[in-house]
Amino acid sequence: MRFLITTVLLMFVMLPGLAWAVETQEPTEYLAADANVADVVGLGTEGYGSPIQSDTIMSGELISTRSGNFHPFLSLGTYHTDNLFNTENDEQSDTVAVISPGMWVALPGSRQKLVDINTMNTAPGGLSLSRFRNESERRFQGYALYRADIREHDKYTEENRTDHRGEGYLGVNLRGGLSLELINVYEVKADPYGTGGTPSREFDKFTSNLFNMTLAYQITPKVTLRGDYGHYYLDYDADRNEYRNRQDDSFSAYVFYQITPKTDVFVQTEYIKVDYDEDIKSDSDEMNYYVGIQLKATAKTRGRVKVGYGDKEYDRSDHDDQDDWLAEVQLDHFFTPKTSVYLRAVRRILESDIETARNITEYSTQIGYRQRFTAKLRGEASLFYANDEYDGDITVGDQTDERDDDYIGFVAALGFTPVRWLNLSLGYEYRDRDSNFNTEDYTSNTVFIRMTAAL
Repeated sequence: MRFLITTVLLMFVMLPGLAWAVETQEPTEYLAADANVADVVGLGTEGYGSPIQSDTIMSGELISTRSGNFHPFLSLGTYHTDNLFNTENDEQSDTVAVISPGMWVALPGSRQKLVDINTMNTAPGGLSLSRFRNESERRFQGYALYRADIREHDKYTEENRTDHRGEGYLGVNLRGGLSLELINVYEVKADPYGTGGTPSREFDKFTSNLFNMTLAYQITPKVTLRGDYGHYYLDYDADRNEYRNRQDDSFSAYVFYQITPKTDVFVQTEYIKVDYDEDIKSDSDEMNYYVGIQLKATAKTRGRVKVGYGDKEYDRSDHDDQDDWLAEVQLDHFFTPKTSVYLRAVRRILESDIETARNITEYSTQIGYRQRFTAKLRGEASLFYANDEYDGDITVGDQTDERDDDYIGFVAALGFTPVRWLNLSLGYEYRDRDSNFNTEDYTSNTVFIRMTAAL
């Protein structure tokens, strides 16, 4: 328990210094109160994945008390899980401390980031969900962020590690309706235990980099053209994962038509080239076609709904091409300024994380509820279900079959902001995987607490 005591002591040692620094600033409004309470909500199946990521306990809401250029932050947290390695039997519990120092730099000064980029290493192109274009009225906005997540285990100290994330954004709005956005996300992290083809629950560390560029041009008050280019790089440390190393290039073209001041309809064409480093998994070319509707930020509802059709063609002749229907939903609805719900759902074809499977057809959905009880206290709860169907036979022990996994999850969290520069989070997570391979079943329960301070 020494590491836990050290974490608690760090909290009390650093708080007075941070408090003095903040009190010297002119008070400003806290802008992150409506953000996800525990910052544990994502979308997918396992880690990139699971909609519930309390095992990362990231730095969370970047609470800024001033609109300056430099914003250092520090997050101190701990979580306890009853099934660290996500196993069916012989479950092992552990308590983990997570220390997350970091800084983000904004130019011109800002109190919060303008975009949130979530990566997913099984998604072709690297994006967890399609990205909304930032429609800020500023002519220029940029920021750079770095965060480290230092994990210290109580029992399994050999699992200690440090994750890294570097992120940069540049947005330019020119006269005449032309805008450009550049984004880069560099990460060093690891898959959750029990992911994909590692039934022995080995530690799978990887490095990834996502570059994304968006160019938009408003040719009339009602018609906007948009083009996206992305490059995604994925590289695993261990030789056993060489079959997963790849580089993706993606291109998208949109045409948006405004039917009301806050509502656009659009069509989208997307091409993704997946190029594996080793000739173990087949390279592929993917064409996706969508139609959709986008609701811009209003007093009540915002989000995007799109449906379409995808065709995935493999380079290897022994792989059958695959076509299927696709869909994505991202919606937030505000009943009142203090009460809101959100829905995330997706159907897509993912890259397989198992060597002998060609791909994964994933359906996942998540619904969540947010409530601000007072100016300082807020809560969030969400439910999650996902199904992953692997294309291709997989052998585990004496069983050979096409793997089919069902996931369910639940998370509840409370966030408390006693002062503008400090946020406390407390929560509980339940996660369950039910597979047609019994050795891949697991259930876990996790409780977590986190404190984040930022200038």
